[in-house]
Amino acid sequence: MALALNPNGSGIPGLDAPPRKPWRALLIGLGVSGALHIGLIGYLAYQKYVAPLPPAEPDQVFRLEPPYIAPKPPVPPPPTDQPPRNQMRLHSPVPTPLPPLDPLPIKPIDIPEGPPAPGPMTLPTVPAQPNVPPIPQPKVITRANWLRLPSADDMARYIQKAPSGAACLARRP
Repeated sequence: MALALNPNGSGIPGLDAPPRKPWRALLIGLGVSGALHIGLIGYLAYQKYVAPLPPAEPDQVFRLEPPYIAPKPPVPPPPTDQPPRNQMRLHSPVPTPLPPLDPLPIKPIDIPEGPPAPGPMTLPTVPAQPNVPPIPQPKVITRANWLRLPSADDMARYIQKAPSGAACLARRP
């Protein structure tokens, strides 16, 4: 029935019609928008990656001076036969009169008579045990890089089988 109503197409509006030409204003708007976006991206890239020039500073003038030469030490006086005289003059100390000091009135400590105090405590010494090397830990493989994963038959060779049997529970009256 759809073919009878629309012999030349599917009958969906817009699907069977030939495509229209885009409007000229749309093309101009897309072009201007693209140009603005490209210009903005260029401006931001320029601001980010181009460093500004440092401010110009005037050259500093310097002058060369001759190197410092230390003055020559003075010539020592000629040696004399007399020993050098001591520059410090010694004097005898002046005694200061101090009154004699009285002993402080302190009551002597009363120690009660009783059994003598025990002496220092002696602790028994325990001989040191010889150094025993630590027991090595069993080696465990972690994160194995398998060439081939083991099959069930391979695993059955290494896993111990549990004892088989049966158990029967009965209640006695």
